[in-house]
Amino acid sequence: MPFSLAIDQKAQLKLAGPHYIEFAKIMAAKSDRSAGETKMLINAYNAATAYYVHVADDMEKAKEVATKVIEIDPNNENAKAILSLK
Repeated sequence: MPFSLAIDQKAQLKLAGPHYIEFAKIMAAKSDRSAGETKMLINAYNAATAYYVHVADDMEKAKEVATKVIEIDPNNENAKAILSLK
């Protein structure tokens, strides 16, 4: 667990977002992901979209990441919700 997540377990300080973003970059580059790793990637992408929406105030980036989730899991409700926002 990243140190920032350990000290910010309720996400009040918004410290973990960049760690999820970096983790997603690493996992996305991995060509031989297991099913479990793919699930972790989707979770990291979902956390990154929340960070972009609520902390960075960057809806364009949130939608970019949500699109990556849809490419992996076309039925992902979190990604669909982000993509439906204006």
